[in-house]
Amino acid sequence: MRRVTGHDVLFYGSPRGYEGNRARISLYQDDRMVGQIRFCDPDMTLAKDHEADGIIRIHLPSSLVRGVLDLLRSGDPVYVGLAGNQGILRTGPESMGERQEGAEASLMDPEEAEPEAEAIDDWF
Repeated sequence: MRRVTGHDVLFYGSPRGYEGNRARISLYQDDRMVGQIRFCDPDMTLAKDHEADGIIRIHLPSSLVRGVLDLLRSGDPVYVGLAGNQGILRTGPESMGERQEGAEASLMDPEEAEPEAEAIDDWF
């Protein structure tokens, strides 16, 4: 497993994206790229996860972009690896109840979340 210390994000327009991908997140360990996560729309074909030229390439459906970005922004430490032909992106051990400032409490789509409860002062 390689520790991820930074990332950048690229989205592709047009109906077909670019080379069968809708978006790409490049993963870095310091200034060296150690991984890429490529996202495909449902009508695009997911390639097999693999390693080439020292870069782990993971392929996921585009519906997972938000969850992956949340993990990269709030997880610490974050690691990327390959187990056989399956890419892995994971966090390291974190304390129970630990939450970084600004991190989302849930991976649920905000449009599906229940509305926030009224303030207690509004009840009276």
